[in-house]
Amino acid sequence: MVLNKKKIKMSPSFTNQQVATILRNVAAAYELEGEDRFRVNAYINAANSIEQISIPLQLLWQEKRLDEIPGIGKNLHEHIDELFSTGKVKHFDTVLKKQPTGMFELMTIPGIGPKTAQKLARFLHIKDSKEAIEHLARAVEHNKIQGLEGFSSVSEAKIARALQSHQHRDKKRIPLYQAQQVANDAITFLKKRKNVKDAQALGSLRRKSETVGDIDIAVATTTSEDVFEQLKQWSHITSIVSTGPKMMTCIHMSGLQIDIKTQEPNKWGSMLQHYTGSKLHNIHLRTLAQKKTLSLSEYGITKAGQSTTKTFESEEKFYAALGMQWIPPELREDTGEIELALQHNLPTLIELRDIKGDFHIHTNFMYPSSHDQGSSSIEELLEKAIALDYSYVGFSDHNPKQSGLSSKERLEITTQRSMWINKEVAQYKKKHTHCPKVFIGMEVDILPDGELALEDEALKTLDYVIASVHSVFSQSQEQVTKRLLKALNNPYVRIFGHPTGRLIGSREGISPNWQTVFKCCAQQNIFLEINASPNRLDLPDGLIKDAKAFGCHFLIDTDAHAKDSLDFMHNGVDVARRGWLTKKEVANTQLPVFFQKNK
Repeated sequence: MVLNKKKIKMSPSFTNQQVATILRNVAAAYELEGEDRFRVNAYINAANSIEQISIPLQLLWQEKRLDEIPGIGKNLHEHIDELFSTGKVKHFDTVLKKQPTGMFELMTIPGIGPKTAQKLARFLHIKDSKEAIEHLARAVEHNKIQGLEGFSSVSEAKIARALQSHQHRDKKRIPLYQAQQVANDAITFLKKRKNVKDAQALGSLRRKSETVGDIDIAVATTTSEDVFEQLKQWSHITSIVSTGPKMMTCIHMSGLQIDIKTQEPNKWGSMLQHYTGSKLHNIHLRTLAQKKTLSLSEYGITKAGQSTTKTFESEEKFYAALGMQWIPPELREDTGEIELALQHNLPTLIELRDIKGDFHIHTNFMYPSSHDQGSSSIEELLEKAIALDYSYVGFSDHNPKQSGLSSKERLEITTQRSMWINKEVAQYKKKHTHCPKVFIGMEVDILPDGELALEDEALKTLDYVIASVHSVFSQSQEQVTKRLLKALNNPYVRIFGHPTGRLIGSREGISPNWQTVFKCCAQQNIFLEINASPNRLDLPDGLIKDAKAFGCHFLIDTDAHAKDSLDFMHNGVDVARRGWLTKKEVANTQLPVFFQKNK
């Protein structure tokens, strides 16, 4: 999406996150009322899309561009228009009032879904959403949960652990994708100013950590005052917190704070290096510099006994002055990168342009799915893949649900879906001269006992199977390890999807014996997925390094549920780079000769 330059209203009534939360609450209420699953999924998919767009929703509404957002149909369009026009939606109010108010806040606790939240809110008479979590915590403390209908001491203990996780979660940290959206918006604005030579993110944001403490941006300019004046006039800034000679703190229309630091272009490299960090990386650098009687700062390098400081216009020259090759920001965590840089032996990390395809894409095939479905057609997905210059794609919808369907019916649905995909692809080829190679896969649940949620008779009809955990995340290490090994030894499984199952900031993942799991994946030639969905980033970088040591193979996939979500691939590449992966270690940088049905 590209922003129009016309002025917008200041201080939007609702942030993207607030609108997404409203839609998720409505979806939960619909689910409890027994509404059609497709309607529930439509609201969930719309919430996902709104969370992940890089532009404030209210801006798109003001510019009459809501139709650019995947999953926003006519009805939702009208509801969002009413929300921004009046501050509420009558239909939403009617739906939400049927449920206890406190339940929606309880749903922010990991592991508590709509049904459990509704029961707890009703049984405990939780009516105030602001005190809902505190009310639940008191009930757990006094062992009141296990006395409620449908709850046991075991379920009370699980809620206690979830509460503890929720309370210890660092809410001050910002998910990477949200910080990137705001920073990219500001950097795009700054780079268009004639008096700005360059602008870059700093700190953990530049290092692509999964969560970010602050949004810091460096600006190379000789006219700081002019840059700050231009920022004050920028319509995306709602207020100025403070302004100094070389620093400005402001509030972006997203509600997030941005700190802008300026520096002259001839000192740009040393400033960029200093504020990128990490702290441990910089401490190690300073220790090395001290051995050479040098001191490092944001202004440059100073030799002991000299009054002048040598300045650097680029990071490359700064590192070279210390006898090192330039170190990619993603590696600057003091985990061996400095030693290798001194030897000029750092790996050449994977880049986004290396990716040739994506194997985890959900379509809009209509069937009784076990989880949320995609919203884009085969034609839309293929066109998007071509725009990304992909050589191949893999369509991998969730397995058909288990409840209410026989194994024969699940096989029929699986077969019908494959026929439908083949037919849609054939029609696409008739209208277009170029079409990426298409693989037909499926994402299949790993059940609590390690069985797959789809029978082998259906699995063997597919080109590949992604096995993923979508439920029961609190098993013991022994239980979950046994569960994974059983699933991963299924002869049709080719990919282990979002391996930890975590949702950043809201759900802890599983905790198996990863060494045992990685050994199994290496032996069985199973690809470990690096899921690029912004709220997953799974496998995390630390585990990537561990898996790499066992000789595991990797794939980076988007888990896209809408065509524009294929753009999330850069998130996965960022994680892979933090995990020290090179192009040759990621399978979908190659042509798909590596990808065969049978292991």
